[in-house]
Order: sequence, then structure tokens, then C-alpha cells
Amino acid sequence: MNKVIFFFCALFQKQTATVLLSCILLSSAIGCSENLTFENNAGCSGKEYVKEARNIEGFIYFDDEQKKYAISSHLPGTYDAIDVGFICAMPDSLKTDGLKVKFDGRYYQFDQDIKPAWAGVTYYYLSLDKVSISPEK
Repeated sequence: MNKVIFFFCALFQKQTATVLLSCILLSSAIGCSENLTFENNAGCSGKEYVKEARNIEGFIYFDDEQKKYAISSHLPGTYDAIDVGFICAMPDSLKTDGLKVKFDGRYYQFDQDIKPAWAGVTYYYLSLDKVSISPEK
């Protein structure tokens, strides 16, 4: 009887390990969340600091007029207020239109002489501290 119990315990452990390994591999292949951390504000130096961004959700896009990538994020508690941060030092791994992200960083005063296409949009330069790629919904 002990041999039968030992056999089933060994089989169960092997299956559990296989299932666990499969889950780890699957989650890394799907890419649940990629965290990128930045240590400086390259490209934003000399700009006037405006405000901090913490745990903000937004979408990355390429702006044809500025020829730069930006993150567009809706301000909570409003229906039409949007911050657009033109990223000072854009990592290649994030250069994907429509990529949903959650980020920390700092907004700096935008000094170009262009006006947003619609009311409620405010342009900034954005220095990223941390970025997480959000899973698709």
C-alpha cells in the first residue's frame, strides 16, 4: 500500500511542477506586465517643472506634428481633460502606437508654439521614471 501512495504522491508532485512551470512560461510569453525603470530625465533638463505623475494610465502614440512619441492620459474626475506628455527620452521598447501603459514621471512646461487640436488638452514634456505595460483587455 505504501508503494501505491508513494507512486501517487510522486506523480502528483511531478504534475504540479509541470503545471506550475507551464503557468510561468505562459505568463511570460503573454507578457502580463513589463516594468521599465528610468533613472534620469534625459532630454528634459532645463525645462520648467510643472507636476508629478504617479500611477497614471495612458496610451502611447506618435505625434506626426512634433515627430515625437507621447503619452495621452485622461484626468480622473473630468470628462474632457487630457494631459499629453511628449516623452523626452523615449526607450525603443515602448515605441508602439496604442500601447496601454501605467507610468510614473514628471511633467515639464511645453515650450513649443502650437495649440492642441481641441479644448481640454494640455501639452507637456514628460520625463518617465517607471513604466508598466498594461495587459490588453
